[in-house]
Amino acid sequence: MDPAQTVRRLVPLAKLAPAVTPTEDVYVIAHMGIAHVDVRHWRLVIDGLVEEPLGLDYDEITSLPARDVVAVLECFGNPVEPDVPTRRVGNVAWRGVPLAEILTRARVKPEATSVWLEALTTSSRSGPSSRSSSS
Repeated sequence: MDPAQTVRRLVPLAKLAPAVTPTEDVYVIAHMGIAHVDVRHWRLVIDGLVEEPLGLDYDEITSLPARDVVAVLECFGNPVEPDVPTRRVGNVAWRGVPLAEILTRARVKPEATSVWLEALTTSSRSGPSSRSSSS
């Protein structure tokens, strides 16, 4: 694809003045589509090297004490167009329950050294997958 034909939505410099990027100005990149989660059936499971395995549904998670964090969200490139230099950035306000709070409730064992995150994901490029990890 000719980079001159690529359509990009760039935020004008004048809109970078607020400390937090307004929601409507945050860039959206959805290489595999936007995820939709049915919160009626969603559960967070904490197991493994813990004393108290947990299973929390959406309402239980959202009833826990949450905190706000303002952090930079930055995209360094596009796997669909790897040769096209791209950088997008937004200063975004996030709200949620700190992972440390949930791990404290599960009473993590001293020998635990990392966290494994796993989720059901689907991509038209890679096919269904049941693993997505980070530590």
